[in-house]
Amino acid sequence: MTAFTNFDLEDIVEGNIAKNVTSTIFSGGAGSLGVNGVHTSSTQTSSAAAEYYWDIYDKNPSDAAAEVQYQIAYGHYAGSGSILPTGLTEGLTPTRAVYSQFRNLLIENPTPTTKFTMGDSANTTCDRMMFISFNRARFKEQIDVGNWSLTLSGSTEFYSHSITLIDDSSQTTGTTENGHKVYNIISGSGTTPSVNGDTSAYEYWGKIYPELGILALNGDRVAGNISNTGASAASQRSQNLYLLNGADSSGTSDHINEKMHWAIKSGSYFSGRADENVSSTHFFVRAKNSKYNFTTNETFKTGSAGQLRHASMNGDPQVYISTVGLYNDANELCAVAKLSKPLLKNFEREATIRVKLDY
Repeated sequence: MTAFTNFDLEDIVEGNIAKNVTSTIFSGGAGSLGVNGVHTSSTQTSSAAAEYYWDIYDKNPSDAAAEVQYQIAYGHYAGSGSILPTGLTEGLTPTRAVYSQFRNLLIENPTPTTKFTMGDSANTTCDRMMFISFNRARFKEQIDVGNWSLTLSGSTEFYSHSITLIDDSSQTTGTTENGHKVYNIISGSGTTPSVNGDTSAYEYWGKIYPELGILALNGDRVAGNISNTGASAASQRSQNLYLLNGADSSGTSDHINEKMHWAIKSGSYFSGRADENVSSTHFFVRAKNSKYNFTTNETFKTGSAGQLRHASMNGDPQVYISTVGLYNDANELCAVAKLSKPLLKNFEREATIRVKLDY
C-alpha cells in the first residue's frame, strides 16, 4: 500500500561537494569523435539557419539515437562572407549577426567597434572568428581544460596542412573576461605547447571559454585567404596560416561553416571531457516494524473483500521493498531509488535504507 513518512532533520545528511568529477563530453561515453563520428543534417544545412550555424551530430541524423554534439558558426566583423536573407535590403548579414552575438556574450566591452583579440603579446585583433559551441548537455558545468584536443586539416591549391589545438591551462591559471574564465587556444599535443620556430613563442589560435562551452578561433588565421603573391605558400604554411582558404567576399556566401566542418572531419580527431561539481545528500529511509508491511500488488489479495491470498499471511504478511520514492511537500515524486535486490519486510523486521542523491 502507498504510505508516506516525513523525514526528521537527523534523517537528512548534506554531503561534501565532490569537485572535478569528469566524464566524456560526447554522447554514448565516446572520448573522441573521429571521421565517422562527425555528421550533418541535410535538412538543417540546406535551411536558412545554415547561414548562421551548422549542427554537428555524433551519428547520421537518420539514426533516432543521433544527438547534436556542437555547433559551428562563422562571424565577420563587417559582415563579409554572407549575403542578406532573402527579402531584406538592409540589416545584418548572417556573419555580422554571428560576430555581434558572440561579441555581446564573450567580450567585456561589446560595442559595435570592438573586435575580438587574441592572447598573444601583440593583442592581435580579428575581423573574422570561428565559433564551436558545445551542446549544453554535453559539457555540463564546463569543459575540462587541459583535457580536450582538436585536429583541423585543410587543403588549398597550394598545400595541405593540419594543426592540433589545445589550451594553455598547463602553463597559466587563465584570465577572466566578461565574468567568464578564459584560456588561450594554442597549437600543441596533450598538454605540451608548440612554439614558433622563429620566435619560440606559442602559436595562438583563439580562446576557450570553458564555463560557456565555447571555442572562439581566430578566423583570420583559420579561414584566411592564401595567395601566391608576397610571402610564398611554403612560408605561409610554416606559420600554420590559412587552413580553410576563405575568400572573405563581400555580398557573397563563402560557405565557411561547411569548410570548417570538413576541416574538423578531415582532422579525424576531436576529444574532450566535461567537468562538474557534484553535491550529494544522504537520506536515511527508516521502515519501522509496524509500517510498510502491505502492498497494492494484486497478487497479494483475492476476492471482492480483498482477503489475503495466502492464509499463512493473516497477521503475519510478508512483502518486499524494491523501490523508494522521494516526494516533496506537495506529494510530488521527485526522485526514485531502486534497491539492488528486494528487501524482505514484515512486522518482525525493520529496515534503514540509505538513499544517496547526487545533483
